[in-house]
Amino acid sequence: MGASTSEPARPIRVACPLRFEQVRLQRVLPRGIAADCCGPGGAAAAAWVRQLPATTQKIALVGVAGGLADDCPPGHVCPIREVTSEDGRERLLSDAARQLPDGPASVRGASVERSATTPAAKRALRARTGAAVVDLESFAFAQAAVERGFSWLVVRIVSDGLNDTLPPDIDAWVAPDGRTRLRVVLAHILRHPNDLPRLRRLAAAANSRAYRAAAALVLAHAGHSIETAPDRGVRST
Repeated sequence: MGASTSEPARPIRVACPLRFEQVRLQRVLPRGIAADCCGPGGAAAAAWVRQLPATTQKIALVGVAGGLADDCPPGHVCPIREVTSEDGRERLLSDAARQLPDGPASVRGASVERSATTPAAKRALRARTGAAVVDLESFAFAQAAVERGFSWLVVRIVSDGLNDTLPPDIDAWVAPDGRTRLRVVLAHILRHPNDLPRLRRLAAAANSRAYRAAAALVLAHAGHSIETAPDRGVRST
């Protein structure tokens, strides 16, 4: 997952909580920038940050998130300018997000221990935190980055909107190493076959175009200029 302290410095270190996020992001990152899979949850994200070598300067976290606002629909790419704890009492600002060039508008994100799976839960979280998106990792990731003195950026791709309902056991669909537990997913679909069209829509929201946009933001944070093309992905210059 990580690197030893003897590794040469890289322009940026990148992590994704889930394996499928890592695979999709890696496809559009240029050579020389690798995406790790840190695993789901705040503790895993923080552990990934803490094991990075002291020579690290810039880090980024990229993954899917739930939308808490009407202007963050599925497929929307959100650089996070500020992350808040679940109770809304603690907040951390990202200087990196504020320094990005023109692109998607940055938003406030909130992190929770368990996924917000219903519209009611999402609205309550929005009212409590003022956040536009929700995930499981960003706040702990940012805390660890601040402790280490790293410049940090979080980019989220909205998979489910404010009015979307997720399966209540969706957190159990992912193993600690970030891999999808296919047997668990298939068992759910067999029990609830009517969920399949909805799950397909959720999966389609985080498409290759969204990952190219996320990669462009990561590269901007790293100090690269980039070109994008539908058939070539992202090229660093």
